[in-house]
Amino acid sequence: MRWTFLTGLALAASLAVGSANASEDRLDSALGTMKVIGEPLLLEDGRHAGCQYTFVVLTRDRVYRHGQYLRIAGSVSVIRTSDFVDSPAQHAVNTMLKLVVNEVAISSDGRLNLTPSAPSRAYLLGENMQSHMDRLYKPRNTETPGSVTLMLDADPTMKILKEAAKSSHKIAVAFNQRGGNKDITIPIELDVTDFGLNGERTRSDEAERNFARCMGSVFRDIPSARMAE
Repeated sequence: MRWTFLTGLALAASLAVGSANASEDRLDSALGTMKVIGEPLLLEDGRHAGCQYTFVVLTRDRVYRHGQYLRIAGSVSVIRTSDFVDSPAQHAVNTMLKLVVNEVAISSDGRLNLTPSAPSRAYLLGENMQSHMDRLYKPRNTETPGSVTLMLDADPTMKILKEAAKSSHKIAVAFNQRGGNKDITIPIELDVTDFGLNGERTRSDEAERNFARCMGSVFRDIPSARMAE
């Protein structure tokens, strides 16, 4: 998506300095959630098939790489299953997680280099440690280098999203690297709407309001998908 690309440009611009050490300082100031958007999920014919949060996060991998920087772009989507399969359960709801993981390396002249590194598993986590860990579906690689996509059960995804909307304003994703059995967990702050060149964040409830508005429209006939009860 274009906003993901622009976030990458902003990060690269913030590293345009004279030494690798200075670049690492700038990267450290950028650690965390860089941007979140709440938006409709559109089919090719323009219909709204669901709603999603899309996000970009910068973290350090202390599980597999001794602190290597990673940039994670992705989305958590809530989907009307009937828009994809012919099923008697016309009001079925499903959820999907997509992650695009890149190693971030800094050259000696401060340039930013990204290397795709797709996980082989991933799942969603809530504030109260609700997760899909006991019901992991087989992930699918997509055409995007470094990416993985997998379906999630609507329960506990909807509980996690509702809890975030009511109080925590955070969700988290966990994923592995190199086929390992340990997971990297990254928090996603849903109120971060922009990232500045010096690491400052712009915060508002815009993404959450847009997501809730979309859910109210697309899933107005499905009580289980309502964000406010």
